[in-house]
Amino acid sequence: MGFTKFSIAVGLLTVASALGGCETVVRGLAGPGRLSGSAPGPADPQAIAADDARVLPSCAGTGGCLRVITFNTKHRDVPVQLAAVAKRLQSDFPQPPDFILCQEVVFDRPKSKAQDNTAAALAAQLGEGWHCRAVAREGGPEGVAILSPHPFEHFEHLHLKTRDAWHKAGFPRVSVMGEFQLPPIGRVRVVNVHLAHRHSAHDIRREQLRETLEWMAARQREVPADAIILGGDFNIEPGWDEWSVLKDASVNGGLEFHDFNSATPCSGKVGRPFQRVDYVYIAAPQRAVTSAGEAILWPHGIPTVDGASRFHPSDHLPLLQVLEIGAVNAPG
Repeated sequence: MGFTKFSIAVGLLTVASALGGCETVVRGLAGPGRLSGSAPGPADPQAIAADDARVLPSCAGTGGCLRVITFNTKHRDVPVQLAAVAKRLQSDFPQPPDFILCQEVVFDRPKSKAQDNTAAALAAQLGEGWHCRAVAREGGPEGVAILSPHPFEHFEHLHLKTRDAWHKAGFPRVSVMGEFQLPPIGRVRVVNVHLAHRHSAHDIRREQLRETLEWMAARQREVPADAIILGGDFNIEPGWDEWSVLKDASVNGGLEFHDFNSATPCSGKVGRPFQRVDYVYIAAPQRAVTSAGEAILWPHGIPTVDGASRFHPSDHLPLLQVLEIGAVNAPG
């Protein structure tokens, strides 16, 4: 069996341990993540300073406010980089984001690292009170996770039947769902996806999104939620046909998903995003929803823990959506 770039990177990886935990619902096969992050190229010091100092969107109203981040972490498993990510999140958000949706989470880490997956490690670095649930895709060393400072009231996952046949056994994908009670909003359901990544796999992604939406609709019929968030790495660019499924009432159970996403690129080459495939959508059946703003985080990378240099923790930039949820609509 030949060596791939991935397996060589795994063999070279060196690690350190971190404390904390996250419940792993399904674990994949053994295999840690890739090598360390990439250093950003030359940048304008003034642009870096402005980005480091910028004030992120916030809710102005008195209703419910949801701060949602989706971030594909690119199979990274370097504890000192996870520590830097946590430090920057704590700096950027004096009030913690409500949900962080992570994709390409590395599972089955060595016992010396304390946590079974990198989402658990990040939750531990963020501090006491953070909760996390993570699921690996079937037969794979990576998966997806939901992190939140709010306790989970319910969690489940869906291994998608539709697979990309370029992989000998079909490339597996998994969607995860968490539910939380957040006054004054009520029950908030959060779903995190990571769909087929091949550029031409339009039919595969459409069916994977259909499976996920039908699963969400069934849960909504069983246990209605006041707000439903759907986010993650869809690998779907703006205007592609796959999005038609999101608006299909026969699939989504009649939920109207609000789209406050721009077309601003936030993934591609490390430090040089050229495509938009990460999104956050929200439905709130009996409430008005408005956007308090979107932000693409860390375009110039982030400082190392000691501040000696900067690096990009992924080839994706974290996407923040800040959403205001109004009061329950009056009848009629």
